[in-house]
Amino acid sequence: MKSIITMTAFAVIMSGCAGMLPNKGGMGSLYLDAKDSFLVGTGTGSKTGRACQQNILGAYTTGDASVEAAKKAGGIKNIASVDNEYKNILGVYSTYCTVATGN
Repeated sequence: MKSIITMTAFAVIMSGCAGMLPNKGGMGSLYLDAKDSFLVGTGTGSKTGRACQQNILGAYTTGDASVEAAKKAGGIKNIASVDNEYKNILGVYSTYCTVATGN
């Protein structure tokens, strides 16, 4: 009985409550610090805007990680590229950021 409780507790801890959607490389159970991107236009730009959202224990999420929010934060009119950044620490705290580059 004790081993079943231990295994269940371990599975819950490893699954994490503040997990984000996995990126192309997968999802880290203990720690995730990853980036991925896609090209929208030329790929070059002199301005950068960042927009993020945070999640605590899967119970509370706040923030605006939209491309529009990143454009506004950087004063960008024409987007050249968009990057996504993921961070997850033990499933307790996670962030998801959109980083737009352009002019």
